[in-house]
Amino acid sequence: VLIVVCREQLQPSIAMTGRGVKLKKRIQVPISGVLILLYAVALLFKSLCSNLCAQIFMFKSYAQRSTSNFHTTLPTRLELTMTLFQKLLTSLTTCCALAALVLVSSPALAADADVAAALAHSDRPSADAAEDARRKPAEVLAFAGLQTGMTVLEMEAGGGYFTEILARAVGPNGSVIMQNPPAFDSFVGDAPAERSGRVSNIRVSRVNFDDLQEADASVDMVTWILGPHELGYAPGGATLGDPAKTFSEIALVLKPGGVLLAVDHIAPADSGLEAGGTLHRIEESLVTQMAAAAGLSVVRSSDILKNPDDPLTVGVFDPSIQGKTSQFLVLYRK
Repeated sequence: VLIVVCREQLQPSIAMTGRGVKLKKRIQVPISGVLILLYAVALLFKSLCSNLCAQIFMFKSYAQRSTSNFHTTLPTRLELTMTLFQKLLTSLTTCCALAALVLVSSPALAADADVAAALAHSDRPSADAAEDARRKPAEVLAFAGLQTGMTVLEMEAGGGYFTEILARAVGPNGSVIMQNPPAFDSFVGDAPAERSGRVSNIRVSRVNFDDLQEADASVDMVTWILGPHELGYAPGGATLGDPAKTFSEIALVLKPGGVLLAVDHIAPADSGLEAGGTLHRIEESLVTQMAAAAGLSVVRSSDILKNPDDPLTVGVFDPSIQGKTSQFLVLYRK
């Protein structure tokens, strides 16, 4: 437990990572880590006390056995007292252990995010609300297992439809990083500034997909909604990120047990990564393959965003299918 706490929660200011030396943004010393350390001290103290008491009681027991037959039952009473005392110490130590382990486990403390309240928030733009029936945010985020207090990296957040929902749902103890590549500046316009200005726990990040700036093992959930196909898209001939390195970056920033939520327009079978540049689609199997290579495994998938009437062979911006594409929905875990 101490090793896990020190490795995953007591984050040093500087760390050696798979990408070299990285300066951490802050030093985190959670109360749960302190409690675990106190528990370790209590465990050591209990062990010392138990051994000391055992030696004292045994000494008295043998001494009284040798001096008087009248006290032959006393050693038994002393041994019983010693046993009860040890059981009491063990019970107290176990209680401390359980309390500390509950506190050190953020999932144990976290509650399901209140996505419904986020969708109904009075400051939410009406244009966002108009998209809810089509994009099904409540169902998608319930599928993802979003919880309060999470740190969420929203890759390719675009104009921020999901950004505000995520930020309000994770609450004031959580945060959302709204990431877009610099090549999307003209596409997203002032949306990142407006979203982060409206909700205080939103932070904007302008980096390519293979150059994520978050500290290693600092993110609970990465969402990439309608975006993985961009790995096959090169606007103006400039790549938005190397595919293999991108998924390695995702794995690096995720905490152990952290999850990646991937949603995208489904491409025809065997169309390859190139379909991202032509149809703006990608095969689910291709995303799963790249995720697996980075150490991410499939937790579950869903058909709630699929449309059997989508031919899959036309671009997503074609008027015949725009806004009605068939999409896969998959959750991966580090």
